[in-house]
Amino acid sequence: MKLKILIILFLALSLRLFGLNNQSFSVDEGISWLLSLGNLKEIILNLKNFYEVHPPLYFFLLHNWKNLAFFLTNLKISNSEFILRLSSVVCSFLSLYFTYLLARKKLSENLAFLVLVLMSFSAFEIILAQELRMYPLLSFLSVASLYYFLLFLENNKIKNRLFYLFFSILSIYTHYFSFFIILAENIYFLYNYKIHKKNFVLWIILQLIILISFLPWIKFFIFQTQAQDFSLRDAPNLFSSLNLIFNLTFSSMLTYYKINFIFLFFFPLGLLILGVFNFKYQKNFWIICFFLPLILVFLISQSNLKIFEYKYFIIILPAFFSLMALGLEKLNKKLASALIGFFIILNLFSLYLHHFNLEFQNQPWRSAAGLLNQNAKKDDLIIIHPSMFYAPLAYYYQGSSEVLSMDYRDKTKINKKYHNIWLVFPPNHPFCIKIKLKDYLLKSFALKQTFASIKKIPANNIEVDLFQFPKRELK
Repeated sequence: MKLKILIILFLALSLRLFGLNNQSFSVDEGISWLLSLGNLKEIILNLKNFYEVHPPLYFFLLHNWKNLAFFLTNLKISNSEFILRLSSVVCSFLSLYFTYLLARKKLSENLAFLVLVLMSFSAFEIILAQELRMYPLLSFLSVASLYYFLLFLENNKIKNRLFYLFFSILSIYTHYFSFFIILAENIYFLYNYKIHKKNFVLWIILQLIILISFLPWIKFFIFQTQAQDFSLRDAPNLFSSLNLIFNLTFSSMLTYYKINFIFLFFFPLGLLILGVFNFKYQKNFWIICFFLPLILVFLISQSNLKIFEYKYFIIILPAFFSLMALGLEKLNKKLASALIGFFIILNLFSLYLHHFNLEFQNQPWRSAAGLLNQNAKKDDLIIIHPSMFYAPLAYYYQGSSEVLSMDYRDKTKINKKYHNIWLVFPPNHPFCIKIKLKDYLLKSFALKQTFASIKKIPANNIEVDLFQFPKRELK
């Protein structure tokens, strides 16, 4: 492997490891951790309880990653934020390598290297690579499926067939957006049917195997689509699609920054257009892999099944940067080099905001749990609202108090045996909901005793309220 590729991979790995455990787990990361505590049967059961909309493979692999880390280290280290998130970094790194191999199949060596550079410094990809979620694994499995798909078209030997099936089946059990990649592969195969018609029967058999492998999960898939109310999301529009392209290029950090970056939209759009009209290379493969998932998700999301989520589009990142590289190839070297430098600087700036600007960081559940670890006693009760925020608090809280997730509409009865009640709200929680829940707690004890005092304790924007019972008289 050439030295310049090793240098870029080293820089890419360094960027993904930097600040890996600086931020608290987000709610989604907490759910990933909580689901990974069980075995496969328990994970599938808890997918319903947490209304998780993804297949179970990632959580099962995370469970085994923790077991491997425990075998190699110890319990405390194996359950640390760094070790857990390291699983995502590994998948991201593998995704980078396979993206380079994929690009080399369809582009020149220099353009494949350029694609590797763009993806290595992509803030969008790096931020996802530092999350305890399935997106880096989805990216790795999808690009590996595409790579072995191209190898199959070149040579249908059994090794290529088996690897294609392996990565494709794993990908659909990781994230449902993988089906868009498999559909793109089928469209590309049919588009080039005359060239590959000798493999048509074999290709149909491979696709049937993939579909049959998903049949055991189809019932649960239908349940997930019905249980989750996707209609509450906004339907995407043209601006959503343009904003997606901007996010893929620079991440969402610049989107919310207090400077008008509208002119930056022309940077990725211009390169995409140039890439599409670069007739020096066969770019139909990249066009299909980029535009087909984008268009289908856009159309599907006009119904009640609104699945347009920026993070999910990590599957089109290799095709996106390949088209950008084709666009840069049409420019003169000085201008292309300047734009590449511009891209790297802005993405590094996005990473700076991600790591050091509190406005863009995860909610500080580590700090809130630290406050409770120090102050909550064995006979206290901790109530977290809404219930979805139970997961990250449960990860950080190490005390002996009982922790209960509760909604203000719940009829949960709180036993008077508790000494204090701690009420925890996430940042920016609706004020009316806080009042209703506090009133519920007060009224539930109105016939017995009222609270003697209410003391509010701030914990880095997470609100923690302490409800104290009056001192009881000794008999």
